[in-house]
This record gives sequence, C-alpha cells and structure tokens, in this order.
Amino acid sequence: MAANRISESVLAQLVESVADGIVVLDREGTHLLVNRAFRDMIGFDNDDLIGEGVPHPYWAPENAGAIESAFARTVQGSTGPHQLLFRHRDETRIPVLVTPAVVDTDGGERLFIATIRDRTKEVATLGRIDEANRLIETMIEAGAIGWWMWYLTDNRASVSDSFFTVLGYPPGAWKPSYEAWAKRVHPNDIGKADRGMKSLIEGTSETFESEHRIRTAEGEWRWALARGVVVERSADGTPTAVAGTVQDIDRVKRQEEKLHQFYKMEIVGQMAGGIAHDFNNLLMALSGNLELLEDDGAAESTRPVEEMRAILERASDLTGSLLRYARDNAADSEAESVSIPDELRELEPVARRLLGPRIELEWNVPEEECLVELVRSEFDRIVLNLVVNARDAIEETKGRIRVSGRCLELGGEDARRIGIRAGAIYEVGVEDNGTGMSPEVVERAFEPLFSTKPKGRGTGLGLSIVRKFVDGSGGTVRLRSTEGEGTTAAILLPAISAARGRSSESADLTPPSEGAEGRVLVVDDEPALLRLLGIRLAEEGYEVLQASSPRQGLAMLSEHDVDVMVTDIVMPHTLDGIALARRAREAHPDLAIVFMTGYADDDQRRHARTLGEIIDKPFPMADLLALLQKGDA
Repeated sequence: MAANRISESVLAQLVESVADGIVVLDREGTHLLVNRAFRDMIGFDNDDLIGEGVPHPYWAPENAGAIESAFARTVQGSTGPHQLLFRHRDETRIPVLVTPAVVDTDGGERLFIATIRDRTKEVATLGRIDEANRLIETMIEAGAIGWWMWYLTDNRASVSDSFFTVLGYPPGAWKPSYEAWAKRVHPNDIGKADRGMKSLIEGTSETFESEHRIRTAEGEWRWALARGVVVERSADGTPTAVAGTVQDIDRVKRQEEKLHQFYKMEIVGQMAGGIAHDFNNLLMALSGNLELLEDDGAAESTRPVEEMRAILERASDLTGSLLRYARDNAADSEAESVSIPDELRELEPVARRLLGPRIELEWNVPEEECLVELVRSEFDRIVLNLVVNARDAIEETKGRIRVSGRCLELGGEDARRIGIRAGAIYEVGVEDNGTGMSPEVVERAFEPLFSTKPKGRGTGLGLSIVRKFVDGSGGTVRLRSTEGEGTTAAILLPAISAARGRSSESADLTPPSEGAEGRVLVVDDEPALLRLLGIRLAEEGYEVLQASSPRQGLAMLSEHDVDVMVTDIVMPHTLDGIALARRAREAHPDLAIVFMTGYADDDQRRHARTLGEIIDKPFPMADLLALLQKGDA
C-alpha cells in the first residue's frame, strides 16, 4: 500500500537523482527514459535519445557488436553485467559497466532497465597497477631488486633468485634465513638493522627499512637497502610473517660519499679566508696588547695579559674547528655523549664565515644542559649542511637565517605523532626567508640526490643525508616551507639527560676619553680589537666612539660629529665596511675613512681605495696613527 502512495512525479525525481546512469528500453531497444547522470555521462540530451531505436548515437562503432550481443542476451532473460565501451558526443570513449534488469508491466509489456556505471577512473587505476606489476617483474628479472619473506613461527625464509644476485651471490648461495643474512651484514650496521626489525615485529614501527653494507661473494662490501612490512598475523594480532624487498644502492651511496667529500672541501675553502681574517684580528689584538706591555705609560699589565690568554684560547678553538672539517670522512666514528647547546655555540663562528656579509645570521641557543648520544663530526656536518642549503635558497642580495636550539619534554601522544620516543628531546631549527618550496617539492625533498638547485649552483647536501643521520641517532626531521616566504628545517634528537639553564648577554664599549684632539669612530666586530683600539687611540688624545656593527656605527654618525671613521672591511652583518663607508660618506661628504682588513679580496680592496686608505692587520699602532694624522686620511 505504501508503494501506491508514491506518485509518478516522485519516482521520476528519484530516477533523476541517482548517481549512476539509468536507461529504460522496450523490446526493440527504443529509449523510453534516460536520467540526468546518463545524459551527463555521454553528452547527449533527451531529444537525441528518447524514441530512437538502435543503433544508438553513444554506441562506439568498434564495440557495436558487443553491445548488440549484450542487449540480445538481456532480451532472452540474462541479467549478468557487461563491460562495454560507449562513445561521448565529443568522440572520447567511456568504459562502462552495464547491469540489466527485466520488468513486466501490468499491461503485459516487457521493459528492460539498465544501470550504467562509468569505469574511466577504475580502468586508469588498473592500468597503473598493471604497469607497476610489469615494472616489478622486469626489475626482478633484471636482478635490480629482490624479494624475501620471513616466516616468524618456524623461522623459515623464502627469497627470489634476484635476492642473491643483488647481494653479489649466485642464486641459492646459502639456505635463506634471517641469521644467514645477518652474519653477512657489516658489524657496524647489523645493530641498527636488528633494532629496525624488532620495532616492526613489536608494532612500534609500521615498516622496516635498513641501509647496510653486506659482504659479497668476493669479500667486498656493497651497500644494500632492505624494506619490509608485516604481511600475516595470528588471530590475536601477533605478526607471523614479514615480507619485503632488497635493492642494490651501492652506486647511490658512493655518489653520496663523493658529495660528502666535495661538501667538506667547499667548507674548508670558504673557511680559509674567514680563518685568515679571524687570525689576523687575533694577531692584531695580541700585537697591540704587547705594545701596551712595552709602553712605560701603560696602566696595569695584568689586564693585557689576561686579554692575550683569552685570545690565545680562541685561536686554539679556531684551529680545532679547521682541523675538524679537514679530516677524513668519519662514517665509522663512535657515537658519544655530546652537549648539543655547547656544540652549537662552537659552530656559530664557522657558520658565519660560510654565509658571508650579505646574509644576517641569528644564532639563538640558550645555555642549558642537554646530552645526546651521536657522532659529533656528523652532527656538525649536518647542521652546517642545513645552513648552506638555507644560504643557497636566498636569491636576493640580502637575507636572514635563524638557527635555534631548545630542550623540550615530549609527551607520548606527541611523540607517536612525529615518530620519536617520548621524553626529553633537543630541537635544532634552521629557518630562512629564501625562495621556499612548493608542496610537491617538499614531498620529494628527502629523496636521494633530489635537488632544486640549478646545475653548477649550490653544494649543500640533499636532505636524504640529513634524514639518515637523524634516523640513525633515534630522532626525526621535519620540514615546513612556503613558496616565496622561506623554509624551516627542524631536527629532533632524543636526549639522554637534560636540565634547563639560563642564558645571558652582555655588551662592553670603551667610554670616550676626555680632552681629545679629534673624534674617531672605530667599527669592528672583534670585541678584543675594538677595546684595544679604544685604549690606544684615547692615549693619543683622541675621543673614541666604538661600534660593534655597521648599523651601530651609522647610528653613532647620526648623533655625533666625527672626524675619522676607522672600520673593518669584512664583518658578519648585512652591511660590510665598504657599504658602511658609502652610506657614511653620503651623509658626511668630508668624513675621512681608514679601512682595516685581516682578509679582503681584490674587488673589496678596489672599492675601498675609492673611499679611503687601507691598512692590513696586524699593524703597528704607529702606522694607524700616521694615517689618522694625514691631512687627507
């Protein structure tokens, strides 16, 4: 009775709203009704279809015989589905699934109702799957990849012939088992591989992945990549079988090693000029303090001696930094407990020399105790790699990079979300305001040897190497980027101990002396040298203003009348000494300028000579005083 209350108009609306196509035909194949979904599917309207007999305009000519045969079987009572090919009005072909049904009306007429589903997306997906399967079969046959399956209940293993050939063995070289494979893995790599497999079986990881060296039949070591997942479980969910692939990645690893060496050489080369600059600054400070000791008019001698001792310690640290990056690749170095905040502070001067003056570097690492188990030299290389990548992403003449560090306490839910164990962690962030990356590029950024840099530009290592180091240290790496705005890379490392501390900052400027014969502004980023020049020039009767950066120097020039500006050329700021001198001369055309330099290239010297005099560090104070006393200094 309920069905009798549904009007024909309501039924017509229901048919029109169905997502699949619906067609009603009589025994001769004439269309009595077609719904909107079918009309949209084939591009024909009611005027093209209603009342028209076979063949219909949407029949693909090459498939007309199959369509006629399917309709004939339906007339004879068959209701099985048919995979057919229809033609759209624009001549494109549409794969469809037609499911017929037979209905007898009260008037004794037999009608045929067909439901039609568009299979275009399904067919495309199946095509991709078939293509992938053919590719896998080809790779397995070619020996580029092998498959394996390990049955946990009875410790059996099955492998393909290519499993052996990928590892440099003839097929069937040994009876497959986890133990037989493990004893051929390099002793330094098997521990990580075992931990990865244990995490998979215990359920703390969804996949197994291990890059390791394996001994070949000739006794050599070859790099291989093994991946696996749980494929069978018991009724209670316990894994009973693990399957996966093994792939020869020796060529890729050798290329990565070459990139490591190339990258280290670039660091050493770029540091050479910076080290020369820093050492000349230090030598200048030592020379000046020795002059103070030799000068009978000097004040207490203990302060210069203390100053020299501190400078010598810094010189020793700089030497250690240079040697650290010049030594051979330390791939097999032992992990140790490292205070990450202390290590990051030691890296700051190295990073500043890598960036140069056009990029402003902010180094925000609070003093706090946080020990992490890792290979120190690899950590240093990875952090500097991220800094270099950030530098290469900045195309403008000026840019900003921010390096930060902080100790965090991570809860269980947050830890599982980002793939790291709960507890104390240390986060190292490198942020730039460079070109940024699209979502598609971010998705591929960790692929081996993938790079967005034009050929011949930039030498920072790929993020795949960063991820390998971080994964090996039990941590994780996150990447966030927006095109046109910049990129932030964050490394999170599990800490073995951590305690919050305090950081402090201080500033020290030598006050101007009284009774001066002229006013001199000294601009240099080396505090010891700045202090020394302030003392010596004040002793000679000059009123001395001191600035530790070009911007501070410009501010002082706007507030004071200055006779001579003495400035370093190379400083780790967005403005260098030459840019400072140009701005100063624009505002003060009669200002005399003397450039100091511990290291400057030919272009810098040429530009400096157009603005003032140049004096090379280390220099005797008498030489500087002579320049200051020249009428055109």
